[in-house]
Amino acid sequence: MISNDELSHIRHENERYLTDTLVHLRRGVTTGTYGEVVATFATASSYQAGLAYSPFKFRSREVEKGDRAPITLSEILVRARMPEAAKGEIDTDDRVVLTHKWGELLAEPQIFDVQGFEELTIYGLILNLRRTGV
Repeated sequence: MISNDELSHIRHENERYLTDTLVHLRRGVTTGTYGEVVATFATASSYQAGLAYSPFKFRSREVEKGDRAPITLSEILVRARMPEAAKGEIDTDDRVVLTHKWGELLAEPQIFDVQGFEELTIYGLILNLRRTGV
């Protein structure tokens, strides 16, 4: 059995190697001009993270678009190692934005949807993310 001190030390050492920065955007809902429901996102916090592509890196599927022909949608699946401080803070309706990769500011931030629920491991938290593009 691992003691609390050992667990704390393992997680602290792991967090030293989280070189990416994620900004957490919390989802809210507002009403639009015509009474429609509109999703809004506000910055809640930022975390150091470590992003790695999933072993199941890409997934393609067809999406129906009303009366138009289906379009193919490609998704890039990513696993994000997060500090324990993020536990319970990021919901599946929220988004995260990658602003720094390996400590370097990205010219164009990358937006990810949270997919599924957080996994707590001995090293900290794992979030499954999905970056979607057409």
